Amino acid sequence: INWWSTFSPAWNGILLLSPNRETLHIYTDASGSKGAGGVFDSLWFSTKIPKRYKSRDIQFKEFFAIIQAIRRWGRHFSGKHIVFHVDNQAVDSSIRNLSIRSPPTMNLVRQ
Repeated sequence: INWWSTFSPAWNGILLLSPNRETLHIYTDASGSKGAGGVFDSLWFSTKIPKRYKSRDIQFKEFFAIIQAIRRWGRHFSGKHIVFHVDNQAVDSSIRNLSIRSPPTMNLVRQ
């Protein structure tokens, strides 16, 4: 009981031990100028980066690819453990830490 009274007020709501769930792997990527795409199971997509985003940095475009994947396949994600495979260290760190330092990227994620 002492442990709970100490731990409970500081708990951030993130479970360290999650129930046994199916894991889904989502692979996404973006290019600096051409487009973005993703693969999930036997499904895939590719899309052009909208003109309004052409001048954005690669981190923004990598998140654009992730968001497009979520919009397309999100209905399959309920109750599952989702692993995003990305090739951008800043994006990987943002996902792992649940923190995005770039205001334009945060605005994209909030849409």
